[in-house]
Amino acid sequence: MKLSFELFVESTAEKVWAYYEDITLRKLWETDLEEYYLAGDFVTGTKGTMKLTGMPAMDFELVSVIKNKEFIDCTPTPFGDLVFGHELEKVANGIKIKHSLEIKNTPVNEESIATLNKIFDDTTEAVFKIKQAVEQ
Repeated sequence: MKLSFELFVESTAEKVWAYYEDITLRKLWETDLEEYYLAGDFVTGTKGTMKLTGMPAMDFELVSVIKNKEFIDCTPTPFGDLVFGHELEKVANGIKIKHSLEIKNTPVNEESIATLNKIFDDTTEAVFKIKQAVEQ
């Protein structure tokens, strides 16, 4: 199961990338992020821990990092693996930001659909905050 949201921004991939890589800037759009720790650089294979408001701390791994193009992290949970995608695509006059959430290794049922929707519910707002920041 996978949900995604795309938004065009009049900016560069390099400017948007800073909002992914720099934790201070990341907290401007990921407003429910209380704690974030990376055990190394922002590169493929690095593991870390994050805590979101109202949730326990979660371990994750950066499963793909391509500077100025994408980063994908995977968080194993009891109800399946959460795969968060953040992609940048160059288009005419700017870039397209695409954020996605996929739940793997879980049965499709009402509970898993509700979980997917709950986790994804602030994604559109988060991407819009990035747009506002980079188009200033």
